[in-house]
Amino acid sequence: MQVENTTVTVKNFDELYKLRIEVKTWQRALQRQHSYALTQKIEKHIKDIAIIEETLTEYILNIPDSQLRNVVYMRSIEGLSWSAIASNIGGNNTEDSVRKMYRRFIDKL
Repeated sequence: MQVENTTVTVKNFDELYKLRIEVKTWQRALQRQHSYALTQKIEKHIKDIAIIEETLTEYILNIPDSQLRNVVYMRSIEGLSWSAIASNIGGNNTEDSVRKMYRRFIDKL
């Protein structure tokens, strides 16, 4: 799984999120029932996540606006909550303001 032509789209951000959720779910299932097939699926998804993260990180680090770059990186790559992002960004930023900043960025892709 590779991001085509290194063109970043909303689909890439959504796919990364979905893969992470699947891996977490499968890891919980693996704790209850050890399965080679499930372990293989998890490992494949982790490799897919690494590929997407690499492409998105390169893209995100080239966002000119430093505050937007930080918000997008913390949410997309680090997976932080909106409250954690607002706290890290500081200023008078709220959960809602950083969420809206991120949403406007994604809507422009």
